[in-house]
Amino acid sequence: MLRIPQAYLQKIDWEGIEVAIYKLQDQEKSSKMKIMHDYLPTRCLLSKRNGQNSSLYPNCQKTSENVLHVFQCSHRSATSAYNVAI
Repeated sequence: MLRIPQAYLQKIDWEGIEVAIYKLQDQEKSSKMKIMHDYLPTRCLLSKRNGQNSSLYPNCQKTSENVLHVFQCSHRSATSAYNVAI
């Protein structure tokens, strides 16, 4: 699980996040909250939860698929999939 330092948490505009989330549709709220709480059904989470065989990110096959890596992976297939999604 991603650990955020206390000093960083104090810099977050929590009221701004609350206002932004309030403006979202229910389905958008759900997906954003899962991202924020590291609860998207990534391979890393699924392997811990139900013993899935591999936790490797399928696009790069170099590291575990977790929320942070999904957004930071620079592998060609990962960036093209991300660009299509947005």
